[in-house]
This record gives sequence, C-alpha cells and structure tokens, in this order.
Amino acid sequence: AAGGGGSIVAAVVNNIVSGTVVAGPVLGGNGLKVEIYAADGTTKLAESTLDATGKFTVNVGSYTGIVIARLVDANGGDDYLDEATGVPKDLNANLMATSVVSGGTVTLNINPLTTIAAQKAGLAADGSGSLTDAAAVTNANAAVADAFGLADLTGTTVVPTNGGGYDSTDGLSAGEKYGVILAALSGADFANSGSSQDVINALVAALDASGAGGTLSAAGQSALIAGAALVDSDFIAEVINIVRGAAAV
Repeated sequence: AAGGGGSIVAAVVNNIVSGTVVAGPVLGGNGLKVEIYAADGTTKLAESTLDATGKFTVNVGSYTGIVIARLVDANGGDDYLDEATGVPKDLNANLMATSVVSGGTVTLNINPLTTIAAQKAGLAADGSGSLTDAAAVTNANAAVADAFGLADLTGTTVVPTNGGGYDSTDGLSAGEKYGVILAALSGADFANSGSSQDVINALVAALDASGAGGTLSAAGQSALIAGAALVDSDFIAEVINIVRGAAAV
C-alpha cells in the first residue's frame, strides 16, 4: 500500500532588533523613526517609529549578519528634551548604530556614542556606506565603550539625567554612567553653538581605537568635562572619574 505523506512546514524565523534612542528624553509628536539596513547599507530590512520612551522594535525575519540602524527625522519639529538647556530641540545630527544579528533578539541603543562607534566601524558621518567585517563592528562598539568608561555600548539601558530616574546618591549604575556621559555631550553641543554633529565628528577624531580597546585624547576628555560643567556642576567629578578612570586602565 502506498504510504501517506505530509508536507514539512519550515519554521518561521523572526530575528528581532530592539533598542532605545537617547539624545535626551524624546518628545511627543517627534518626527523620528529608525530604519534598519543590511550590511550593504542599502537593503532596508525594517523600520519603526518610537514609543513615548524612545524605544523601538523591528522584525528582520531570517536575516543574520551586520545591521546598520539609522535614525531619520521626518519633520522639522522638536524631537527631544535637551539636557544642557532643558528646552525642546530638533535633531541636528546623523545618529546611527551598528551591531551583528546572529539569531534571536539583539539590543541596539542609538545615541551619539553609538554613532561614534558606527563611524569607527567604517560608516561615513552621514551614515552612508557598507560594512563587511562583523568583528570590526563588534570591536568598534567595545572600543568606544572602553574609551568612555562604559560597560556595554549597545546593550545597557541608558538612564538619562533629566528623565526622572537618575539618582547619584547611591552610586552610579551602568545606565546612569551612560546617562552622565550623554549629558556631558549635550553640554559640549551647547558650547559648540548647539551642533551635535560637529561634536560627534570631533570626538571620532579624538578617539583612538585598537581592536576592542579605545582611548580618548586629553583634548577629548577636556571637552567632555567642560560639557558636563555646563549641564550641572555635580556632573564634573562624575565625568572625570568615568573618563579618566577609563584612560588609566
């Protein structure tokens, strides 16, 4: 007798990229969305708007390999609350991030520091370009985290200093350290006529990356400390301890 047969249904693969955009707390009505591209920089895998806390989640299906995340501002309105001035601000920099999807869920922050890492991995300042070396992407993220005294550039949940959850009285968590450094960058923006892009480009030049290790030049450290002073004098010692502690390792 002939045997009965059934079709084999392939399992659906849903690899997820999720994270948070932090330039400062995002504002309602912002024009921001995240676009996720494959390693070639031109094949769009998915896109997502942000929720009220700046979070996004996209499904890249069965894709594995390098992903490039670009933050796009679809309008000219204010997008986030600036930490240096305390007033709403429109995004004026090309923010991006890179990581490697190997399966499952990948967490990917997008902020000025991940933008520095993306440039160190090989992308242009405007976010264009392609990436072919997964190890270089991983190393760039690790090197920037090392240079700024942070534990994990892409996976740490950032605690913005002006987001309501920051409390330095019990010591700084990894997320609070991240938040302090981003606040100092906001101050550096203010000192530079509000140009986030110029500050990012200057720090890319001031950061020396070798493998997974990174060092921020004395000038880069000084700019960051001066930025902290413009935001809150209490941040000065914290930033000094974080960045100069990293440089001493």
